[in-house]
Amino acid sequence: MGKKDKAGENPLKGDGELKKKKGALDDPSKGDKFSNEENLGRLLIIEVEDTDNIATENGDADVIKATVYAITEGDGKTVLDEPVKYEDAFLFGRVIFSSLKSKVGKTVVGVMAQGEKQKGKNAPWIIKQADEKQKAKAQKVYDTL
Repeated sequence: MGKKDKAGENPLKGDGELKKKKGALDDPSKGDKFSNEENLGRLLIIEVEDTDNIATENGDADVIKATVYAITEGDGKTVLDEPVKYEDAFLFGRVIFSSLKSKVGKTVVGVMAQGEKQKGKNAPWIIKQADEKQKAKAQKVYDTL
């Protein structure tokens, strides 16, 4: 059936969390580069490892450190033959940071998207909630990782 949490519930029901997998964190300087733009529309499995504040060319930025699996094409539906894995990647974006900072140590599923553009600002990057079909696809892939 799928991975089950301690209570025997399907982890993809409800808040979109997957069961945490065991593993040690690696040196963050050796992480893979994750691009929000390149993954726009893709269904993602995100193993949220930590939060950090790093210096960028635009000033300090809060980031999520995670291992991310892109499991679909940009349409969010067509499953890739092999998931694209980004280890120890930094996920940028204020809204992404806000939505994932409470998920450290957990695994979530969602779709990379952009919110509504506000006057004078760029559209924010967001992790949109996956629908039931997408959650089922994510669980099937997650069971093979």
